[in-house]
Amino acid sequence: MPIRPGKKGTAIRTASFFVILLIVFSCVPQKTVKVPSEEVTPSLLMQEISFDNINSLTGSAGIRIFNEEEYSAYLTGVMNYRKPNSFSVSVFGPFGVTVMKMLIADGFLEIYVPKKDTLYITRLNIPFILPDSEMLKGYNADVRETDDDFILDLYSFVDEDRILSSSYYFDNETLSNHRIDKYNGDKLIFTLIIDEATQDNIPSEFSVITGKNRFEITAKDLTANTDIPEKAFSHMKAPNVRPIQAFLRNFDPNR
Repeated sequence: MPIRPGKKGTAIRTASFFVILLIVFSCVPQKTVKVPSEEVTPSLLMQEISFDNINSLTGSAGIRIFNEEEYSAYLTGVMNYRKPNSFSVSVFGPFGVTVMKMLIADGFLEIYVPKKDTLYITRLNIPFILPDSEMLKGYNADVRETDDDFILDLYSFVDEDRILSSSYYFDNETLSNHRIDKYNGDKLIFTLIIDEATQDNIPSEFSVITGKNRFEITAKDLTANTDIPEKAFSHMKAPNVRPIQAFLRNFDPNR
């Protein structure tokens, strides 16, 4: 599915993982050429996950949600992205009713739940969403090899300590990126399994796995480099404002 050029209860809780994780940034090059292992360098693999030609992106998605391998819900959503790190999503339940809105902008994550008329908010340091080659220069990178994959490990620095940020898995015969592990410190936050991509290297069918939850996502109607209205990234307001931890308690399995 190519990107078209352009001019311009449970469902609420489980949907939040999708909208947070949808900010995952990766590409899936479609290749058929073997690359000798001695030629696979950090620089080569970093080129494979760079989106130098994407300044904005809009689209929709269908999301199948599973909890402990049991089917939970099907939801739809629409999203807007603007380089480097502004991202908004509206998630719909049955009959097109908006069950949640999410915004990442200006160093904050906001989640608004209309049914409760409540806004959940926290600071969130996301330097980029779809990285380009210039952004990736800020990371220290290593390559390791397994029987099936080359793995690109990206490290950031915190007080001179090298901290693992992400691991990208590339098939060692085709160099197609088929998996991403995202870390916060030493903790694995989620894994992204990529099944299909557009000819522009945007994942179009993929699964996000976090804890006991799995989200099978099909992206649709992707349009690159449009003019997105500023209001798409406006901060939200509500009479009830709570920390994001209050929202995440909904996912506590012992609750």
